[in-house]
Amino acid sequence: MFTIKFMSFFQGEESTETVISAPHYEVYTHTNGVKTVCAYKDFISIDGVARTVMSDNLADELDLNTPYYHVCYIENMAGKTIARIQTQ
Repeated sequence: MFTIKFMSFFQGEESTETVISAPHYEVYTHTNGVKTVCAYKDFISIDGVARTVMSDNLADELDLNTPYYHVCYIENMAGKTIARIQTQ
């Protein structure tokens, strides 16, 4: 099981954090630089839940009107961070 933490930061000290647990996940890097993390409830890669990760600069540049997070951390079962997903 992996712990997947999505975080966003706003002006001042405001932030949001969404944490999910999943046995299987995939990270997609799109040609425009946007990254998508898709978590699955089992080891079959269908019916996953996708969340977008990108920077504010990239969102402004692409003029995307979609909810997104600034960074995503993936932890293994021992609590060790094994991946950090973020755009420039």
